[in-house]
Amino acid sequence: MNNLKQILYSRHSWSQVKRLQSSSSSDSCIKIPRRIERGPTDILYALGQTVPKDVLSTSVKYYDDPFLIPTKKADYRIYALARESGKKTATWIFKQHADLFPNNLSDPKIEAFMPPVKYTDKSQVSEELLLDTISRCNASKSLEIYNLLEDNVSNETKQALLELFCYYNDTTYENEFFPDERFFMKKDYRKSWTHDPEIEKLYQFLITQDSATAALAYNTMLCAYGKWKQAGEVWSLYNKCLKEDIPLSITSFNYILASITQRIAGSAINHKTVIYSIFAAMTARGVYPNVITLNNTLKSVCSMVSASLARSVLNHLLKEFRRLNIKFSLGTYCYILQIICRGGDESYNSFMDTLRTMSKERFTLEHLSDTNCFAKVMEIISIRYVDRAAGDLLHKIVLTDDNYKFMMNAIYMNNYYSRYVTLILSTSTISEFYECYRNIVPMMYIPDNDVMTKIIVSLKSYSPEVVMEYLLKFWLDIKKHELTININLISTVIDLIHTVILPTNPPLTELFVEVALSCFNSIKNEMEKGNNSFGTAVMGQIALLLLYNDRMAEASQVLTMITKSFALFLPTMEETQLNTLFETCVSKGYMTQALLVLEICIIAEFEHAAELAKTLYSNPKLNDVHRDKLIELVGKAALDTLDK
Repeated sequence: MNNLKQILYSRHSWSQVKRLQSSSSSDSCIKIPRRIERGPTDILYALGQTVPKDVLSTSVKYYDDPFLIPTKKADYRIYALARESGKKTATWIFKQHADLFPNNLSDPKIEAFMPPVKYTDKSQVSEELLLDTISRCNASKSLEIYNLLEDNVSNETKQALLELFCYYNDTTYENEFFPDERFFMKKDYRKSWTHDPEIEKLYQFLITQDSATAALAYNTMLCAYGKWKQAGEVWSLYNKCLKEDIPLSITSFNYILASITQRIAGSAINHKTVIYSIFAAMTARGVYPNVITLNNTLKSVCSMVSASLARSVLNHLLKEFRRLNIKFSLGTYCYILQIICRGGDESYNSFMDTLRTMSKERFTLEHLSDTNCFAKVMEIISIRYVDRAAGDLLHKIVLTDDNYKFMMNAIYMNNYYSRYVTLILSTSTISEFYECYRNIVPMMYIPDNDVMTKIIVSLKSYSPEVVMEYLLKFWLDIKKHELTININLISTVIDLIHTVILPTNPPLTELFVEVALSCFNSIKNEMEKGNNSFGTAVMGQIALLLLYNDRMAEASQVLTMITKSFALFLPTMEETQLNTLFETCVSKGYMTQALLVLEICIIAEFEHAAELAKTLYSNPKLNDVHRDKLIELVGKAALDTLDK
């Protein structure tokens, strides 16, 4: 103990001596470190990094209790939009009945909570009010005020109004205030430009003013054509600006670059030449590019027919933009990876190097292509390379910081996780896959019918014991997520039980019998709704599973449904399957069920119906009721022939 104290004391004394030596030898001038700018939430972010990330966590969007996580795909949308519906209803009431609310709903005053003002007289409005309304992006209210002012505003205000009208172009963006609704909304594929008379009037007036005002108007209209995918108008106006030496902004050049693919579609124009000519025009005018310039150019390079030419242009662009110290966005890396992967299997190392570089970056939203990056790259990994290491690295990037928020659309998020789950399935054992599966479902993703079908199909390569263990686990998810309405999924599950489990484990456990009955009930419900895409083969397999477990009543229901609704089923049952059903019924002494199988044979017009009837007729377990049913099916004359 004394030795320990001595050691501690000697260390303490040595550290004091070192501090004294450093202080005496150092310069007496105190150097204050450079101040680092901190944001209001930086301390919270730093504290958050000390807490390990919970892989089972999910965005608190629908609930406060983890037991209330939605278990059905439709519920994700319903729960989110239910809250948005309440907000939209409140907004509508607030706008329609503003007179019922006090003028001061908040303290301090919040502009968004103020009831909308209706302007009916010129004395109520001013140019300052118009500019304020424009700054709040209220196009309809801005037009109302502008009409009351009778065009008596400055050119600067008219330019701001033109920019507002061109950006929205006769569309409403109320959903900007409802992020959940925007998340579940399908992408807007509207590409038509609406020729608004107010836009045309403002534009024609402004281009007749001084050169600076006219240049702004030209740039605004060029950007508007680019935003609404009017490539012909973009290039027509661009050529006019080049001819008349009208200055163009970097935003205008970015839209021009974005429209290259549409411009050269079906023409003999050289793709590379067009790109370089635009950059030459930018250099001649002293326009400095940005990351959107790079992304729009790379998007065009991705559409080049020649992979080697695309790679050559990519290398040149990256060299120049790195020289300009322009930071890449997620979309930039997405386009780079798309071009690299066109090189085939030998491009794998370059692909992984780029992915590792991407993992070291911290991203902010810069471009629309950033939102589809993760889904697109995972598609490349799962289809072109089928590499688990690359998939796990990308998924690690997604879970880093707040990167998952870049998937701002439910379609992109679903595509990403579908590809990732499929990739893990094809590169792992079933036990490894199930461990990853449990970390994703249902907190982050609910598999669709196609993905779940692939999971069930993958079980066919395993032993019956493994299939029995995992099929029941996945079946519970199928029921919980209500995926049993899909014919392919139901057929795959029944076929797996029939071909893998049944031959080695007769009779089946009660759980698998319940699976078969559940599939039958799903088919029955779907057919009542008019879904006639089910085949008789699946129904026959369900009946056979029930017969093996002596569930006579349920088997009779399945067979009776086939006979009564045979025309509504696809005739997929083969003669071999029907014979197996018949032999099972006869061997177990189930005459009622055997007669139903014979009736199916007659309805399906199989040629060996007479042979089956002969087998039944000579069976000692056939009673009078069964004999009458047999006469009804094949006729008394046929039975008399059998007697003779």
